[in-house]
Amino acid sequence: MAQPSGWRIGSVRGVPVYLGTTWPLLVVLVVVLNGSQLTDALGPVTAYGLGLAYAAMLVFSVFVHEVGHVLAAQWRGYTVTRVQLDLIGGHTAHQSDNTSPGSNAIVAVAGPLANLVLAALAAAALFVVPDGVPHMVVASALWVNGLVGLFNLLPGMPLDGGHVVDSLVWKATGSRPTGLVAAGWTGRLIALVVIAFVALMVVQGRSLVTVMWGGLIAWVLWAGATRSIQAGAARQELGRHSTGSVMRPAVGLPQDAPVSALLGVRGFPVPVGVVTTDAEHRAVGLVDPSALAQVPAELRDSTPLSAVARTVPGDWTVDAAPQEDITRLLEAVTSRRLQVAAIREPGPLDPDGRPTPPRIVGLADHASMEAGMRANARG
Repeated sequence: MAQPSGWRIGSVRGVPVYLGTTWPLLVVLVVVLNGSQLTDALGPVTAYGLGLAYAAMLVFSVFVHEVGHVLAAQWRGYTVTRVQLDLIGGHTAHQSDNTSPGSNAIVAVAGPLANLVLAALAAAALFVVPDGVPHMVVASALWVNGLVGLFNLLPGMPLDGGHVVDSLVWKATGSRPTGLVAAGWTGRLIALVVIAFVALMVVQGRSLVTVMWGGLIAWVLWAGATRSIQAGAARQELGRHSTGSVMRPAVGLPQDAPVSALLGVRGFPVPVGVVTTDAEHRAVGLVDPSALAQVPAELRDSTPLSAVARTVPGDWTVDAAPQEDITRLLEAVTSRRLQVAAIREPGPLDPDGRPTPPRIVGLADHASMEAGMRANARG
């Protein structure tokens, strides 16, 4: 997972917000371009001051956009790790072991909708703010937020509208990789349209700065769309491997259960793998076979498993059924930098048709995943 860069400027709902090192360049460009164009009409002090106000408003608009993503992601149960504001926009880093097409689409559209709400408020404010500089600032807020909101809804990666395309294709086909590839190709189409506009600007003799910005946007769109296509292709490859084929069998037992609870476990006193769990059925430790072997038979009923287990810090429980592909497992291992993952699947239904608590069924680490994938490739 990429590390944040720049300066931490605060947090929103516990999520750190970073201002990227490229933002000063954008501020300078906005201030200089607007100031130079308005100096004759407003004077240098007012013109460049207005340019600075435009730059601050742009930062605020991008921030509100990302806040929309944060609120929607947290509402849908995602873990949001940071917000990054960069030269060409922002990015909200989040992860979820249990995402869905609907949740993916909701999180995606929340950002543009936040900008469109700001644009609507600015439009209403135009009727009450006085003419002059205040009116120009509010009109600019309407234009910027309307543009950011509508542009991000275009149906192609890496724009938010691309995530909606991804979700729709994912829902229709049942395949997330297919959704990513489709959204990547629509993103490339949008990039080609932008390139055509850039070429038109060159023919019309537009300013070099305008042409450069158009080219930068086209490049970012093409690169993001390409990454989506590559990610989809990689996920299709991962679909050849099941979670069960890359994990070692294991059982999960409450950490306060006695050692004697293992008597019914295959392989006792040194089973394949024993994971101790907390009250929420999350993995908290691994039973050490050597420590377990030293517990006298007469003390098995009074010795808790926690006494012979090694505590593993952090969240290393991954919800993934053995029969599903390894995409979710690999994402968890990569994003959380896990040394070991405890695979947890939903419990079976009881006789009344109600779900039972989830249960630990396996352990996976880099070695077991690599060995399992090699074996699958040979087979």
